[in-house]
Amino acid sequence: MEIGLLIWLCVACTYSMVAKRLSASVVTAPMIFLGLGFGLYYFDFVHVQASKEVLYNIAEIAIVVVLFLDASQINIKHLQHQNAWPLRMLLLGLPLSIALGTLVPRILSKLALGFSGINRGGISAN
Repeated sequence: MEIGLLIWLCVACTYSMVAKRLSASVVTAPMIFLGLGFGLYYFDFVHVQASKEVLYNIAEIAIVVVLFLDASQINIKHLQHQNAWPLRMLLLGLPLSIALGTLVPRILSKLALGFSGINRGGISAN
């Protein structure tokens, strides 16, 4: 456990030293730290013995931080003059993704239930 924490701290310090150079590339902090977390877990440097609630809270805090950091880097003046893409994404993309995300699983689950011969009561009609 201690070696995993030491590796994480070394990568965090190294990232903070080269963050300015990395900002011009396609590599982002979430990509680096996600890969680091996967590698530490995969090679048994970190043992996760937490409950689902703890892991859920950690993931929730992480997504809040990532979204806040992305939102804080928005150039408001540029956005006011070039607002076509954000408007399209919010007015068309968001409702369509919500609708498709609701309808597609319902359709697929009905197809899966139809092919398996199971009705909603759990008893086959055959």
